[in-house]
Order: sequence, then structure tokens, then C-alpha cells
Amino acid sequence: MSGEIRFGDRFHFSWGHGQEANTPTRRRQRGAGRDMTGGVQANEEMLRGLYRGTYPGLQFASPLCFVPIQILVQMMGYPTPYSEDDRTQAAIDEILSLMADRVPRIHRGALIVGNSWRWPRYDARSERLVWEAIPDSTVADILVDVASEEPTALLTDEMIKLSTGENNIICVQRKRRFDPDKVDVRWYGQKPASVQDYSARNVAGQLPTNFANEADEGDIRGSSVFARIIRDLKDYHDIDFRASETLARFRVKQKQKTKSLGEWLKANFGSSDPSVLADFDIADNDLVINTEGEETTYEFLPEGATAALEKALERKFWKVVEGSGIPELFWGPLATGNHASTDTQLEQAVSYATAKRKEFSGSWEALIDGSLRVLSVARMEPYAPFEMRWNRLEAISADMKSQILLRFAQSASALVNTASCTPKQLHTLWTLNFPESDPGEYEEFIKGLGEMAVHKAALGSDPFSLTEDIAAKGEKKTEDAE
Repeated sequence: MSGEIRFGDRFHFSWGHGQEANTPTRRRQRGAGRDMTGGVQANEEMLRGLYRGTYPGLQFASPLCFVPIQILVQMMGYPTPYSEDDRTQAAIDEILSLMADRVPRIHRGALIVGNSWRWPRYDARSERLVWEAIPDSTVADILVDVASEEPTALLTDEMIKLSTGENNIICVQRKRRFDPDKVDVRWYGQKPASVQDYSARNVAGQLPTNFANEADEGDIRGSSVFARIIRDLKDYHDIDFRASETLARFRVKQKQKTKSLGEWLKANFGSSDPSVLADFDIADNDLVINTEGEETTYEFLPEGATAALEKALERKFWKVVEGSGIPELFWGPLATGNHASTDTQLEQAVSYATAKRKEFSGSWEALIDGSLRVLSVARMEPYAPFEMRWNRLEAISADMKSQILLRFAQSASALVNTASCTPKQLHTLWTLNFPESDPGEYEEFIKGLGEMAVHKAALGSDPFSLTEDIAAKGEKKTEDAE
């Protein structure tokens, strides 16, 4: 038998021995190295610029970066921790109501940069809780206990540019060390009169919390959702730029057949001197005078001149979609032709959002716990334990509920706009995404969307405008069925 050697009653296959140890996936090593420094900072300028369309060399790829971030943020909703103690639950509701606009920012920052650091503290001036955002690019060192493998201190180093007056800019350096029990702050350079070095108690009793995206086991820092597709995004920009440049640079060419150039110039420009053509613009030329036997034709960009570039763009687009984690259904008019059924893609999107909630739950628990500890000291009242939950519509304030509904409506609007999702499938998406809620039967759900649209319109803000059409269509179908 080809490819095998027989020894007694056993077969030894050539591809099962010998060369296996030399394959790229295997290596023999003793005393392998391990990095426990906490990792390095993300290229925050590049990643945020990529998302916003401001980073040089990646602007044309920016439109592809909106869907993987915004759709996921909208579908994740809000953390809604639950405590059996009424006073603790009231404090949690107060915290989340106060920080309602911070929640999507935290999720968005974690997805774009890979890390989103927050430190809960009490601001004596405003007399309220604050979640201070610490840019990942300023987190210089993370001290880790080699025995427990837990971070013990966080060191930040940042250069701050300040305007102290008209046309007067100064730069000051701030270094901070966060320990579980205290915070040390040191200033260097052009210090404003209002700042000074100090050491203070860390009331939160913990290090700043990091919302790390897709962090591996034992890692403190995560990675951006763009990490796996950044090369394809760069290629997409370069190809799209080349196609746009080709189209922008090409100008219609005029071909003139004439018996005498001098006479033709004189008839059209009043002078037989060829130099008059220096300022000749075909687009502004309304009339061409020809004599018998003369002919004027025009050369346009040949059809298919950018066909190869467009094909390459399509291939890169699908690679970005496949690597983003967001199904094709949510990419709107950019996606042409379904690669899978709508129902399957809806389930994939909900599963992705659910997995991301679980990934961030530990960080949310730590941030809420630290916030309660800060309020406990400020108000001198104890708080009981709580458990992490998400999107509990039946047990949250009206303000929080409206925020969750708004996020869902924004993510659903892309589907409605492109007719990628039927009203029935929208009802299914809600049921999958908020299993603890009771949307009722399909007819009740559609009617409720219409009522929300009318309510929002009355308030002067109409993010549910698209659902008015959905509700109208749903009610029409119900009438027809009856």
C-alpha cells in the first residue's frame, strides 16, 4: 500500500511520524519565555482615526469600520445589575442613570482600541460620582504579582497640552501611580498654578477597570476588532483610492479632424495662433464650428477601465465582513446577495452580542462594585452584594429603558432601510436579544412600535421614524388577515 510501511500487524504511516516535529505549528523548547508586563499600549491615534475617517492612508476604508462597531454596541444594550436589597438597587439604578451616556462610549472604545479604562472616584466640586476615562495610550506600566498573576499597581504617563490664555499654550506632564489603597500624582514641566503633587486614598479600593476586548487567558490588555482585518482595510483604502484617482484625473479628450488648423482655430477662437488652445476647456465649449469634411469626436474613459479595481474592492469587502463578526445582513446596501438566510444571520448577530456581554460582565461588575464603594464612603451607608444582568427592561428606570429601546431601534433601522428584515423577523430579533422581556404576540409588538414612534415624534426626537412604516404595514397585514 502506497505511503505506509508494515511492521508485523501494525501500520506506520509516513505522514504520522518523522517530519511532524518540524512543522510550523510545533516547536520543542524548554524554559519558554513569558511576558507578564501587562502588554503594550494600542496605537490609539491610528485606531480612532480609522473609525472616524481622519487617519492618513486609511480614510477610504473608514466606512467599513462603522458597522462592526456601532451595530454591536447597539445590540449589546446596557448592563442592569440586580440586588435583592432595595437601597443597593436604588443606588445601582442611580449610577447607571447618571452614566447612561457613558455605557455605549465604554463599549465603543473597547471595541475600537481594544481597551477602555475607567476609574470610579468622587468629585468633591460637583459632589457626584465620576467615571474617569484613562486613555490606553497613557497606561505606561502594569505591575503584576508573579505568584497570583494579578495586577498590583497601574502607572500612567501623559503629556497634557493646555491653553492658559490668548495664544498661550503650555505642555505639562502628569505621572500617576494607582494602588488599591492610594493614588500618587506627580506633575512635571510647565505646571499651572492650580495643580500640585499629592497622594490620596483610593476610595474605590481597586485599580482602574479595563474593558479588554478579546483578551486571551492571563492577558490584561485586549485587542481592537480591527486587528484581524487591518491589512485588508489598508488594501481596501489603497485600491479605492487608486480607482477614485483614475476617475478623478481623467478628462474628456476632444479629437479634431480639420483641413487647416489655422483656419479652424480662427473660426472657433478668433485667432490662428495655436497658443489659444492653452486655456481651452472642453467642458466650457458649447459650440464647435466645422467646415465640410471636418469632424469633431470625443474620447471618454473606456468602459471597464476600473473593472479590475472594482473586483478587488468586492473581494476585500467580503474579507472584512467575514472577519468583522457582524453578519452580511447588517451591512446595508454595501452587501449584495445573501450568503445565508436572514433568520440564521439574526441568530448569529444576537449570539455575537451575547458573547460580548459575557466578556465585559466581569469588568462591569468591578466598575459598579467600585462605584458603590465610593458612594458608600461619601454617603456613609452600606450596600449589599449584587449580580450582573443585562437589559432587564422590567426592573429599570424609564430613562434607562428608553436608552435600550433607542439603541435597538437604531440597529434595526439599518435592516428596515434596506428591506433586509421583515417586520416578523424584527419581532424575532427582539425576542432573541431580550429573552427576559415580554414583547407579546407579533401584532402587539408591531402596535407597540407604532406607539413609540408617535411618542418620540411628540417629544421632537424621532429615532423610531422607520418603525411607523413597520407598524402601518403590520396593522395592514392584520386587517387583511381578518
